[in-house]
Amino acid sequence: MKDKAALGHSKADQFVRPNFAQQAVALTKAVVEHVADRGRQAPTEVQAERLTICQACPHSSKEATACSACGCGVIGALSFVGLNMVEKRSWASSRCPLKEPKWDAV
Repeated sequence: MKDKAALGHSKADQFVRPNFAQQAVALTKAVVEHVADRGRQAPTEVQAERLTICQACPHSSKEATACSACGCGVIGALSFVGLNMVEKRSWASSRCPLKEPKWDAV
């Protein structure tokens, strides 16, 4: 079993996606916040900046298609529970799932 430090991998290391329950919690939290925010969308420039940050993040998979912190897809790839990071990035209420977020809600 991998220890929690494995989530702080470099892109050259093996990618470890959160388990189903962890992804479901992340999805539920993101959707609740998005609905509470009345479905506001982030400006296009903010979405593009978030994508650049996600692609460069060591928590993204080697191909930059998924996030090891929340399990969401980064570039059109669906996560195990179905939240597409393209959607999550576009939501004004969304924030990076890391303890020290690389991007925040707008």
